[in-house]
Amino acid sequence: MLNPYRGLQIIDFSEGADKPKRLGRTDATGNEVIEMIFDETNMHIVVLERSWLPLGGGQGYLKVYSVVDPIQPKLIQSVLLKGDIADTRQVGNNFYVASSRWANYQSIGGEGFITSYRLGADGLSEVSSYTLSLPVASLGNMNIVETLDNGRYTYHLISVLSENRWGWWDRQSTIEVVDISDARGSIKPVVMVATKGQLRERSGTYIKDGTLIAVSNSWSEGESPTRRVTVESFVLPKPSEASIDQLEADFRQLWFEKKMKARPAEISAEDYAETLATDPEYGLKGLFIQLSDGRMTKALADHAITVGDTNGLNADLQDVRFVGDKAYVFWVPANQVDPLDVFDISSPQTELKYLGRTLFEGWMERAVPFQYKGQDYVLGLGWIVPAIGESPSRQPQVMIFKMPEPQTSGARPQIVAQLTLAQTNLFASFNDEDKSITVRTTGDGQGLIIFPAFSWGPVAKSGGKIVSFDMSAQKDIVKEGGFLQADASWLRRVFSNPEIDKMHTLSDRSLNTFDLNAHSYGAADQVFDAISTLEMARDVRAYGQIGNYGLQFIESNSARYEDTFTELRVTSAEQADSESILRKVKLDGRYETHVVAKNGEIFALTRKAIVSTIGGYETWTQKFILSRIRIQGDNGLLNTAELNQIDWDIETETFGYWGIYASSRSQLFDRGDTLVMLQGDRLTLVSKGDQLQVKGQPDTSCLPQERLNTEFKWLGESFYINYSLEVKTQEKDYEGVLLSRAYLAPLNSAFAVDCKQAINIPGKAIRLDGSQLVTDDQRFLGFDATSPIVYPIENVAPVSNSSNGLTFTPHRWPNSARVLNGLILTAGNAELKDLYSLSGAQGEIVNSGAIYALEQALNLQMISYAIRAIAIKRDRCLSIGIPQNFSWRKESS
Repeated sequence: MLNPYRGLQIIDFSEGADKPKRLGRTDATGNEVIEMIFDETNMHIVVLERSWLPLGGGQGYLKVYSVVDPIQPKLIQSVLLKGDIADTRQVGNNFYVASSRWANYQSIGGEGFITSYRLGADGLSEVSSYTLSLPVASLGNMNIVETLDNGRYTYHLISVLSENRWGWWDRQSTIEVVDISDARGSIKPVVMVATKGQLRERSGTYIKDGTLIAVSNSWSEGESPTRRVTVESFVLPKPSEASIDQLEADFRQLWFEKKMKARPAEISAEDYAETLATDPEYGLKGLFIQLSDGRMTKALADHAITVGDTNGLNADLQDVRFVGDKAYVFWVPANQVDPLDVFDISSPQTELKYLGRTLFEGWMERAVPFQYKGQDYVLGLGWIVPAIGESPSRQPQVMIFKMPEPQTSGARPQIVAQLTLAQTNLFASFNDEDKSITVRTTGDGQGLIIFPAFSWGPVAKSGGKIVSFDMSAQKDIVKEGGFLQADASWLRRVFSNPEIDKMHTLSDRSLNTFDLNAHSYGAADQVFDAISTLEMARDVRAYGQIGNYGLQFIESNSARYEDTFTELRVTSAEQADSESILRKVKLDGRYETHVVAKNGEIFALTRKAIVSTIGGYETWTQKFILSRIRIQGDNGLLNTAELNQIDWDIETETFGYWGIYASSRSQLFDRGDTLVMLQGDRLTLVSKGDQLQVKGQPDTSCLPQERLNTEFKWLGESFYINYSLEVKTQEKDYEGVLLSRAYLAPLNSAFAVDCKQAINIPGKAIRLDGSQLVTDDQRFLGFDATSPIVYPIENVAPVSNSSNGLTFTPHRWPNSARVLNGLILTAGNAELKDLYSLSGAQGEIVNSGAIYALEQALNLQMISYAIRAIAIKRDRCLSIGIPQNFSWRKESS
């Protein structure tokens, strides 16, 4: 198992499916992990990785691990690739990597490479490298095709190339074919062609009888072009194939363009272009062109068929599958009625035939061919939108199509089964790469489909959905199975494991095992829990220490977001990151903060989402939970852990879905018999008696009721309240601008605001060290001089919006800049003083991240370094950094 956070892990199920055990793992490299292959002969794992470069683009690597000893896997080789990984393929003992090198993220052009490596006992050894005519489009659409030619298997690698990085804007695709049949790993160029349209998936290319077949999304001509589907065939060159040179090809192209300008009006452009292309003296069709570097190219397809929607709708290609002598093409028009087009490719060198179309409700995104009793079938996964009035949402559907026989007949595919999954709020990405969906067949017409899915609403789930099929059934050939409940972290795979006849979900955090197989898959409404969960990685939110014990606060996502919990793990203090857990304590909600009291008690603050459904829509509120944990030990051995909790709603108003993840930057302070919690504009006092009890809020009765922007702060060694009051002015220069004056007032030992000690400061206090204060302020810079609207406009009535009843007055926009201020506090006053050369620190440089860094600085020296970094000229400021000669204290590292 490959985990981006904890490296390569080897899992053992020898003690049973419900008792998985991690035998060994390697360190994570810190790179993005893309894919891995298993070299069974040498017991090596080859991992494909990418690191993102500072100026954009990626750098690819191959990491080779030896797993001869599963308890101690080790990295034995690291290979730096030529640029970024585009795609890979393994053929026997040879491993082929396509990569692209770009000048930067925005680059147009670049270089493309195919490099072959031999898999050996010492790792990878480079065999050959071939420079492509263009970079490989980063779409994962490199294809390797195996064909049987005169009793010998040949292998061709088909690469889709692009002049721009992603290929999204291409109207046509360039394809280069190379021969990789040589058992020694050599790469032999074959031909380069350009398709009529754009290729976006590797399933759209195929080689049959020495002919390349490509299915692409093309565009019609005219004033209102529409997307269509084009199937083309290109006969590949034979050894010593006759060709023309580039100069001759350019001459024939000029002749073609001149003739097209004089096209007779009674002949369509398409027909006339075909006539000129096949001209015996100057036509280009069927000819190979040898370029100056020796490459062979073909200007035109030998045969082509274009189909599309008869009503002028766009045709978006979804999936292509080649089976025997036929090509099955699924595409989507805009009317939610999907066609399945069938093409005869039995003689691609001489002709292509369009056999017909089958229409059905909805659309397919993934097609899986299979056979039953010698008959070809295609299983489709896609979507359907029920009739208006039944459901406003699309629903997943599964269909099975029976392909006509004999292969050359003009009969259309028949729909033999269709199933619409019952849950309307289920989402799946059927367009992901093939391995993301598992299809298991038993050979007797029975099979199982497992795909990653998640849902929202009152029955929100994350995991895998099961669908079964039985071709021998008289009815209900396709049945909806149960749901595999995974955690809510990033779901990587859902798959079946034939070695133990079980199913798995794999996320960044855990490997879950389910007691289900091809014959036991549950009912549509069943949700299955895992029989075992093996942790792959931990989300460590905080560490701590108490006596001889180390503390780990781990956030564990659940399938339901409101079920997310925090786990306090007690370990040995000698190894804070230890996986050997002495005790676990489960705390409801997401981790916010914690404090260890002087008496050894641990107080942890968590935040829990509360979900309710109102009018069919989910809304969320949240509450804070304060937990007290007492750990009792004897001679360093952990005995018991007691848990005492109190909770309260922070407010009754609801918040949006992403508010679940919003951080409140809570702070927790131990003040003898009282705990103090800071949460922005709230300061909550909790009594630490036998039972935790909320004592209330601080006394703010001396403050004006009309105060704005109230925020409690811990500055220096005291609690403060930062607030502002609106300033009224009759000055024309400030008309239409909300002005405010900010104040900072301390709280006394009884947690009452001492209004007599309030001082006027510019903006919000960030840090206070002794008498030196840094604040964050929004400074008014006047109105936008380019604004054509002046506020208020004399003799112009307010504008009313009749659609929603709102009334507003046109105004001009004020300009402002976010600035930092340095101050000296003396005798109850704040004196502006440019302590840290802050005159250049304003605007985009002073952002929320910079302010947070200053708030979290350990001491004045770090504040000084961070502020000076902010004050660097705007075009040179890349980040807030600490100079190399700054020495961190060991306990703070």
